[in-house]
Amino acid sequence: MGGRASATSSGVLAAVAMLCVAGIANLWIKLSLHMASLAFAGLAAWPLWPAASIIALATLPLLGWARLRMARHTLPEVLGGATLGLVTGATLLV
Repeated sequence: MGGRASATSSGVLAAVAMLCVAGIANLWIKLSLHMASLAFAGLAAWPLWPAASIIALATLPLLGWARLRMARHTLPEVLGGATLGLVTGATLLV
């Protein structure tokens, strides 16, 4: 009775893995989990609601600017968080 896992379980597993990687990376760099979460959600939503996915991904630069403007993160932390979220979200599209 093999087969693929459900979309929900795959998404949850990917999100947990993303948070684990971020936790390990945070020993050296404070990755932006806001950026990672929005990037992940933007790609994960694509199969269900492409319009919401496009909006989420289009707002990534605005969120990145806000995190930098409020001095919550540095540019590498913002870009690292976005990259982590995009890479993790892309695994759900394969």
